[in-house]
Amino acid sequence: RNTKYEIRNTKYAPFTLSVLAGLSALLLSALFLLPLLAEGPLLDQSVYTDNTYSYARHWVQFSQFFDPFWGYGFSDDPVGANDGMGFQVGAIALLLALASGYGLWRNRQWRDNRWRTEAFLLIISAAILFCVTPAAAPIWRLLPMVEVVQFPWRLLALSSFTLSALGGLAAARLLQSGGMEEVGGEALAGGVVLALLILFASIHFAQPETLQPVEGWREDGRAVYQFEQQHPDMLGYTRWVEQPFTQSALTAQYAAPDFSNEKLERLGILTGGGSVLSHYSRGHSFGGEVEMASPGVVQIRVYFFPGWQVRIDGATVSHRLSPPDGLIEIDVPAGRHRIDMRMGSTPVRTAGLAISGVTLALLIGLNLARRRKAE
Repeated sequence: RNTKYEIRNTKYAPFTLSVLAGLSALLLSALFLLPLLAEGPLLDQSVYTDNTYSYARHWVQFSQFFDPFWGYGFSDDPVGANDGMGFQVGAIALLLALASGYGLWRNRQWRDNRWRTEAFLLIISAAILFCVTPAAAPIWRLLPMVEVVQFPWRLLALSSFTLSALGGLAAARLLQSGGMEEVGGEALAGGVVLALLILFASIHFAQPETLQPVEGWREDGRAVYQFEQQHPDMLGYTRWVEQPFTQSALTAQYAAPDFSNEKLERLGILTGGGSVLSHYSRGHSFGGEVEMASPGVVQIRVYFFPGWQVRIDGATVSHRLSPPDGLIEIDVPAGRHRIDMRMGSTPVRTAGLAISGVTLALLIGLNLARRRKAE
């Protein structure tokens, strides 16, 4: 018999494995966490937690958990339940959760893994639902770091998973004859009836009463512009913006009836004689062509931020901050030139990618080794 030391045979195996699993999750998330921690402070964080972004304006009222309203709007009612979007959890899901709580209390089996799993899901689901309601305001005030969540209802995405799993366990409990045994074949009819009930209760959401037409402005960038016009306090800034603004050199172009991304004037000549011949905006890259009569400075109307790489005629050039709006500017020699700017990597992003990649490779290798050993 193999006497090799294994973690699962130790007294503290559950705790040790849980710690290792949590550590692995953090390492896998390094791709996102490291840039967030290192580069997140370069953004003006106060913009994302005040006014319209304040969590206190986006509570979910208890009645909205059951309200069948389906909307495509915004959580724009700061004190009531008249929001433009729905937050329904579902009556069936909540009824199954209540049935789960009752069943767990009647059949208390603390050492049974399935019982503990169901109890865990019930507690987590209840905690999530509580934390998105106004009653949880003292908790949010006590933990100011959670302000960046902005909208408490975002946590409902977690409840979709926990309540679904809980509903399955609760349904099995209801269909079985007693105890914690597996559901037998005699419960098949009851399971079909319960499944049909769940489908019937959800059919309203599978067939929305009205589908909004998708206009062109909703897909070409103007949707964000329209939203920012309605909520000017929700514009994002970097720490290099000296004075917050709501109008820019591109505002009139976004508002123009003949708007197109190709017409956005991303380039502007600050000094030196010349003209801009063309522009392009592609989300992760921007640029165009300029004709310079003399050496000068060209502004690229995109926020200055780590990772941008600028090329003139294919050759990488240095760029710098262009105050006061925190944009980018470069020196351009005389003549006709093509300017291209693309978002690239940074040392911290590369490090995060490497850590996540190595961790993923190790986990895959350990899993394959375990399977070979089992064979």
